[in-house]
Amino acid sequence: MADYLTWALVFFGGLAAAFWLYSANCKVRAQEVIDQYRKETGSDSGSPAQIVVDDEFDFVASALKQSRWSADAAVAAAASIALQSAALALGSV
Repeated sequence: MADYLTWALVFFGGLAAAFWLYSANCKVRAQEVIDQYRKETGSDSGSPAQIVVDDEFDFVASALKQSRWSADAAVAAAASIALQSAALALGSV
C-alpha cells in the first residue's frame, strides 16, 4: 500500500510541475477572443475590449487561462503533499 502512495505522490508532483510549466507559457490569440465574442453575441462585426500584446495575444484572456492552469497545479501539488503525509504516517518514505 505504501509503495502505491509513493508512486501516486510522485505522479501528482509531476502533474503539478507539468501544469505550472504549461500555465507559464500558455497564451490566447486575440483573434480567438474576437471569434468567441462574435459567436456569443451573434454579430458578424465588432469586438470586445482587449489589451493586445505583441499584436497577437489577448492579455486578459491569457491571464485567465494561466490562472486556471495554476489552480489545477495547486490542486495536484496539494494531492501530492497529502499523499506524502499519508506515506510518512505509514512509515514508507
